[in-house]
Amino acid sequence: MKIIKLYIAISIISQLFVLTADAYNKLDEFSLFSYVARVDHDIITRADLEGRIKVFDIIENKFDGNIIDNHAIRNILDSMIDEKIRIAIAKDNAIEVSDDAIDKQISLLSDNQDPMARAMFNELESSPIALSSYRELLKGNIAWRSFIESNFIGQVAIMDATVNDKKLSIIEKEGDSFRVELALINIEIEDDAIESKEEAKSLAKDINNGATTFNDALQKYDGLESIGWIDSNNLTPEVLSAVRDLKEQKVSDPVKISLSNNSELYRIFKILNREQIVVENNEKLENRALELARRNKIIDLSNEYFYKAKKNYDIEIKL
Repeated sequence: MKIIKLYIAISIISQLFVLTADAYNKLDEFSLFSYVARVDHDIITRADLEGRIKVFDIIENKFDGNIIDNHAIRNILDSMIDEKIRIAIAKDNAIEVSDDAIDKQISLLSDNQDPMARAMFNELESSPIALSSYRELLKGNIAWRSFIESNFIGQVAIMDATVNDKKLSIIEKEGDSFRVELALINIEIEDDAIESKEEAKSLAKDINNGATTFNDALQKYDGLESIGWIDSNNLTPEVLSAVRDLKEQKVSDPVKISLSNNSELYRIFKILNREQIVVENNEKLENRALELARRNKIIDLSNEYFYKAKKNYDIEIKL
């Protein structure tokens, strides 16, 4: 399997550079093999960090191809440090993550027919450094999930009052909820922001009036024919306001989107399909509320355990 061979090659290369922290430090500080953080004797190199930044870029389209700020880089590095600690905790509890387990998660992504999932997999596969980092990300997730299942599930008692609170929360949140399948077009904001806004408004008007089609607009502008189904509860307030009363096959007014790299663009949404979410009958609602309460309790317990355990690790950050 191509992915396995690639991972083996990357693993072999990494073994050639098993050096101490001091040895890494003697290398040029901008070298990909200089280390930027250490958890006990486990080193995070600049190459590791670059790979994870690329993964975030692919998964979340987070940085839009532009230079990210130091705050964002530090957040990514902190998450990598926590990831190494979680893997170490799992290992101390006799939990090892096999390559087969990681390959299984990769195959779930590669076999997914959702356009966004397909695009994400293709980008990961085309970038060895990102794919290697994504495998490490999956390893951390699998290890921690296995640790939680072994140590916390089955040990959680939930009070009836908590379940009732969750039921009321679900009813309040989803009583008027819907699901939509969306397509989108991005219009970059140029030097003249007013002109860019007028361009976006004019495009939306032309599509709704039939002067042009959404697919024709996609030939000129960046966008996606479908981003899949999304619950209205997961939409930002600005997007929700734009699509709440929008009819199928119509496009929204432009929505100004702020990216994490401080750049902005206008986004036009098209409703491909929509359906109302119906709150379940009382028995299903009870079970769902119980499961939600249990999950939140497990998250609280596992987080408490993690942050106590984290104090026992020697962490050095050089970024």
